[in-house]
Amino acid sequence: MSAFVLSGTSEELKSFTALKVLAVAAKTNLSVTTKTVTEAELASLSTLATHGLALTASSNTFGGTSSTIMKVLASFSPMSNLCGQTEYEIAQVESWLTYGVTNIEVPMSALIVNNKLGGTSEIIDAIKKDMEFSLSVINCHVMPKSYMVGEDVTSADISLVAALKAAAEAKLWDPTSQDEKLTFITKWYNAILNMGFFQQAIAATSADSPVSATPAPATEEGNVVAFNGSAPPVVNKLYKRNRIRIKEILGQPKSYFGKTVTIAGWTKTVRKAGGKLLFIEMNDGSTGTHLQCILNEG
Repeated sequence: MSAFVLSGTSEELKSFTALKVLAVAAKTNLSVTTKTVTEAELASLSTLATHGLALTASSNTFGGTSSTIMKVLASFSPMSNLCGQTEYEIAQVESWLTYGVTNIEVPMSALIVNNKLGGTSEIIDAIKKDMEFSLSVINCHVMPKSYMVGEDVTSADISLVAALKAAAEAKLWDPTSQDEKLTFITKWYNAILNMGFFQQAIAATSADSPVSATPAPATEEGNVVAFNGSAPPVVNKLYKRNRIRIKEILGQPKSYFGKTVTIAGWTKTVRKAGGKLLFIEMNDGSTGTHLQCILNEG
């Protein structure tokens, strides 16, 4: 399993943007170390690190928004499905990531700037009104479900909860409110916030010194890497790093012609043909399109 370094200024590593990235790391059981750097050092790591964070894996450094870095981390653990399981879910996750930035993070930034510049109460009231509308949208969305997209936690849940935690600290909303208009969002928010992986990420952003993921003792299942000193769940041994994701095969089929490859996933359909052939459709969660395999008798 690759070890990652999340670099940023001391202020940024304690922010909700770092929380988003570290929560993804905790959820996917990836080893991450935080490193405090100056703005000049950050710029030297990546020309795209204009948002205060950069992620380094081996000799590769990724900059950009926290949402971009979240997706990079999630790509190293495709079976976590944090970006969605199907093309439709992937599009939904992307949509909610954008919604969180434009409708929660931007108002928070506006409030911070307003407070620094000694702005008027009218601006604060306008920001809170915008936030109320955004909260109502999320509240209606989670009313019939437990997660933003699909049947499990995705990057959409992580990103929105991290931003809403910062918004609560900025007094833009109250997650302990008994207001009936916030019934479903508060239930969803507190459920995600109190999950073990999210609490680990919160502890990491609250630490006064760099946080490093440390290996847990070897078990019968092999060497397991722990995040922030806590052992993660057992990793399914079916999905080894030497396998090829179906998405990669379908994306560049000609490059795999005549080659033997290893895939791992679920069998969706099995169909017999003439008694000597089997047609099997498989999917590993990396794409919504299935891969058809042909098995000969013997």
